[in-house]
Amino acid sequence: RDLFFAPTFTLANDAGQILRSGQGVSPDTTQRLLGMLNRPFLESEFEALGVLHQGPENAKDVVVLWPLHDRTIDEAVVYAAGFSGEAKSYQTLDPESGEYRLETLRKTLMMRYAIPGEIDPSVPYPFDVAEERWVMR
Repeated sequence: RDLFFAPTFTLANDAGQILRSGQGVSPDTTQRLLGMLNRPFLESEFEALGVLHQGPENAKDVVVLWPLHDRTIDEAVVYAAGFSGEAKSYQTLDPESGEYRLETLRKTLMMRYAIPGEIDPSVPYPFDVAEERWVMR
């Protein structure tokens, strides 16, 4: 069946940074990069939001961007959520208020990248996926 497609992408690195995709990246930067890549069906993550129709002919290619704050990181983990409707809710005790609250974990694709050496943004370099698996997050 057709689904509403609204994925979220979060990057965590070994410097302790946790970044939501798109934050700190200007729309001009995104459009400039899309133009440089010269792939007519490639969309920004914001253009890809909406109803996703069934069938391989409706597949989407999406570029996801984060600002580069630290060129010396050795590892980055990308969490991609919104591709599965699977979720698990549970109650947890809030230690400050003493009250229970409902939390929800969602099935999320985790991709861990090894990044050897210092990142040079002027050189296109594909990082190797060191690990890829589904997690509840």
